[in-house]
Amino acid sequence: MANCVCSLLIMVLYVMLLPSIIVTSIAPSSNYTSTNEEHQALLQSGWWYAYQNISDHCYWDGVFCNEAGSVTQIYPDYLNIPPLEELRRIQKLNVSAFPNLVYLDLNGMALTGTIPKEISTLTKLTYLVLSNNCLQGSIPVEIWNLTQLVELYLDNNSLTGSIPSTLGRLKNLVFLILDSNHIQGELMPKAFSNLTQLKHLDVSRNSLSGVIPSTLGELKNLEHLSLYSNKFEGLLPMEVGNLTQLKELYLSNNSLTGSIPSTLSQLENLTYLFLDSNHIEGRLMPKTLSNLTELKHLDVSWNSLRGVIPSTLGELKNLVKLYLQSNQFEGHLPIEVGNLTQLQELILSNNSLTGSISSSLGQLQNLTMLLLDSNHIEGKLMPKMFSNLTQLEQLDVSGNSLSGVIPCTLGQLNNLGHLSLHSNKFEGTIPSTLGQLKNLEHLSLHSNKLEGTIPSTLGQLGNLTNLSLSSNQITGPIPVEFGNLTSLKILSLSNNLLTGSIPPTMGRLKVMINLFLDSNQITGPIPIELWNSTGLILLNLSHNFLSGSIPSEIAQAYYLYDVDLSHNNFTILSPFLKCPYIQKVDLSYNLLNGSIPSQISCIHNLNLSHNFLKGEIPHISSEANSILDSLDLSYNNLTGKLHREFATLSYINLSYNSFDFSQDLESEFPDYCYFGEDSLISYHMPNFTSCYLTHINSVHQTNPRTKKGKPFMLIVLPIICFILVVLLSALYFRRCVFQTKFEGKSTKNGNLFSIWNYDGKIAFEDIIEATEDFHIKYCIGTGAYGSVYRAQLPSGKIVALKKLHQMESQNPSFNKSFHNEVKMLTQIRHRNIVKLHGFCLHNRCMFLVYQYMERGSLFYALNNDEEVQELNWSKRVNIIKGMAHALSYMHHYCTPPIVHRDVTSSNVLLNSQLEAFVSDFGTARLLDPDSSNQTLVAGTYGYIAPGQVLFSIIY
Repeated sequence: MANCVCSLLIMVLYVMLLPSIIVTSIAPSSNYTSTNEEHQALLQSGWWYAYQNISDHCYWDGVFCNEAGSVTQIYPDYLNIPPLEELRRIQKLNVSAFPNLVYLDLNGMALTGTIPKEISTLTKLTYLVLSNNCLQGSIPVEIWNLTQLVELYLDNNSLTGSIPSTLGRLKNLVFLILDSNHIQGELMPKAFSNLTQLKHLDVSRNSLSGVIPSTLGELKNLEHLSLYSNKFEGLLPMEVGNLTQLKELYLSNNSLTGSIPSTLSQLENLTYLFLDSNHIEGRLMPKTLSNLTELKHLDVSWNSLRGVIPSTLGELKNLVKLYLQSNQFEGHLPIEVGNLTQLQELILSNNSLTGSISSSLGQLQNLTMLLLDSNHIEGKLMPKMFSNLTQLEQLDVSGNSLSGVIPCTLGQLNNLGHLSLHSNKFEGTIPSTLGQLKNLEHLSLHSNKLEGTIPSTLGQLGNLTNLSLSSNQITGPIPVEFGNLTSLKILSLSNNLLTGSIPPTMGRLKVMINLFLDSNQITGPIPIELWNSTGLILLNLSHNFLSGSIPSEIAQAYYLYDVDLSHNNFTILSPFLKCPYIQKVDLSYNLLNGSIPSQISCIHNLNLSHNFLKGEIPHISSEANSILDSLDLSYNNLTGKLHREFATLSYINLSYNSFDFSQDLESEFPDYCYFGEDSLISYHMPNFTSCYLTHINSVHQTNPRTKKGKPFMLIVLPIICFILVVLLSALYFRRCVFQTKFEGKSTKNGNLFSIWNYDGKIAFEDIIEATEDFHIKYCIGTGAYGSVYRAQLPSGKIVALKKLHQMESQNPSFNKSFHNEVKMLTQIRHRNIVKLHGFCLHNRCMFLVYQYMERGSLFYALNNDEEVQELNWSKRVNIIKGMAHALSYMHHYCTPPIVHRDVTSSNVLLNSQLEAFVSDFGTARLLDPDSSNQTLVAGTYGYIAPGQVLFSIIY
């Protein structure tokens, strides 16, 4: 009986313990299955191929397991994965095989493909990093399932699409980094309002658009907000001021408008504030800035801020960098800026600041960068102020109105690497103490009034890479010590009064790429040693008195691209045109003789005009690699036949030579370029200008057409000559009589009317009818001496009429000015000089008929808020180029030269394409090289040569 009871108790106990026995026996098997799947997933990725001999994956690099052997962390960023495209696909790692994964870091593995949706199965994941890869596609909406996620990094990929609103469910998120992708769309307000734990939000460098949502102001824990380099527009929301924990705010490079909200003053913990490169307007409010006492870096550059720079900036004692450049600030620089003793970089360039440079800047002893260029600052550079700035590395005060001498104390700034003082009114000599700046790499003193010689101490600047002393009044020779500037890449000494020869020591400058010595009085030959500078790309020695031959050693300058040796006295043309990269060569206005080298086909733009070259032009069609596109051989002694291949060039000028026109080339050129015998040719392709033909006595062979007409010509030609002599005699007599009458009435407004054809006839009646007898409604501008009218002629063409006021037309001096303008404009033809179609000198009215300019004057464009927005820097540079081309043409290519003497922004007109055209030649003067300056002042004060103003005051 007892045995039965014991057996019964044992059976009951066995039944009770059976489930735990079963679980115990099954659990290790289940855990083994899970870890085996993880093991296989790691192996199949191919990323841990080097660990196949280690059975336990928990000992592999980049893998971390929990106590049960399940993978919780994966970070294989430093594994030596083979560079196979197949192994670089993110899908190679089956992420769903790791149910206990908490930490996944695949940063910088050059992974491709799209973010797998299976990643949403990792519900325990708190840290996900997929940064610095090549991932594409959109962020999967299933990512909302990662509710435990604290840090999410998807930056520096090629992700597209929009930010999914499901991100708003990740309420534990602290770091959200999505920068440097191609994400588009808007920042959805609901997506971020729930992320109340967020401290760091970065969506910069994407293509996000729309407005910045005000709900960002609800993220009270936010410390870092980066939205820069997107397409955000509209106002910066006031609610940003609620982010009182914010330390860094980056909103640069967007299209934000409006003013800076005053609520930013509540961000007392802010250390970095970047609002640059937007369209923000208004003023820097003093109260907004005074509370930001922790601020270290303030950048509001490249906006449209105006007004004065507030003195309260001086209260930001922790400020290290202050960038206010490219705005519309005006007034003086406040002396309180001198209180910013921690300041290292101060940039105020490209504003409208006036007054002098405050001496308080001398207190900024930690300053390394001071840029005040492109303002209206006057006064002098105070020597004592700069003697304290011993840490200064960059100093730029160019483009102002500073005067006086360059202080020699600048030579004490031993750390200075960049010094730009150009485009001011500095005078006196270049201080020799600048030679003490051993770290100097960039020295720009051009466009001042400096005189004297170049100090030889500049030859001690062994680190100098860029030296510009052009457009001054410097005299004397080029120092031989310049040969010690072995780091020099760019040397510009043009537009001075330098004499002597080019020193052979210049050949030591082996790394020089640009050399400009033009417009001086340099003599002698080009030293052969110069061509040791084999890296030369741009070379301009024009407008000097250089002589001798052009040395063949120039071919050693392998990379030479643009050579200008024009307006010198060179006599021998060496065959140097073999440089493989050379594109433009100008040897015009020399004394070159001999024949043209056969290598002209390898030059894109070649000008050999105004020389004494002879012989035939070499063929260009035989070379398959010919790149010749522009050729000017005018004013030489060339002979021989013309080649058909010339018709393929964009520009060719063969005028004033002695060519043979026996060959019929008419079919090769456009219809308007008719070739008669004995023609001079100046030909542009369509859309440039016209084809000009003039007849001279050329050497030509007998043509069958001339043989057939020879008996006829022998009879008719004498008769035609006799008739022409009679007609010319009659016309000459009539002209003399008319000129006598005209001269007697010229000061009394005699009648004279001449209008050239302009796509049809233009009659006086057409002009009166088109303007309704100069009605005020057609007036588009009025000046001190006349008004300008817009007239649409019957042909549909639009012209501009410059009509003198009646009172002015009675004044003999303005009558002279009128004749002067007509005389000037009838002699010149240039694409950047306004075209004159005709004129009228009559008792009733006096006017000029001009080419119509749709955009008006440059003065109007610069002073109109809407127009000036369209004048970006590239267009402004093109305008300056157009003006420079026009003035260069007048000064150097007109015979005699023409001096405008009143180039102002009001006398520069703009067409519909914003191209510049110089106008108003009423005060222009033909320059007689043998005459001295006249005593009368001509032009607008402020725009005329100082010498002429001084002369008029003395006398």
